[in-house]
Amino acid sequence: MYGNKKKQPISMTQQLKELVYEREIEKLRELTDYYKYRIATELKIIKQMNAEDVILSLERIVSTAKKLNVSLEIVQEHVKSSFVCYLLGISKTNPVEAGLRFELPEDMREISIEHLLEDMYALREEFSEEDKKLFFDLSIKYAPKEEPTESR
Repeated sequence: MYGNKKKQPISMTQQLKELVYEREIEKLRELTDYYKYRIATELKIIKQMNAEDVILSLERIVSTAKKLNVSLEIVQEHVKSSFVCYLLGISKTNPVEAGLRFELPEDMREISIEHLLEDMYALREEFSEEDKKLFFDLSIKYAPKEEPTESR
């Protein structure tokens, strides 16, 4: 009877925290006190803004895109200023090294991703119908990236 206890689902806050610390170990050689402080502060602000779902969505989209070799780019400075987004691979810029102060937009739905349209269709196919609504229809705006043109 005691062994049949159901696992309680973990909160998005806990999911995000665990993922950040897992990636931090993979990405950083040394975890300084400032890195610890920056991570804790950003996670606290993200929680206060109820933005965990958007950050987790972005991470899942970016990691799926990498597996499919699809090129996506987050273009907002707000995302580039986040050490959490850097650790999760959402941003390629280490904001600590770049001297960026952490800021998120008041409305997390202001975040957009540049992409090639056919890449986004390929990426969408990797998600369930429920996830498509969450990741593609509700949370994030997508800005089609212009195809490079041949110069003559």
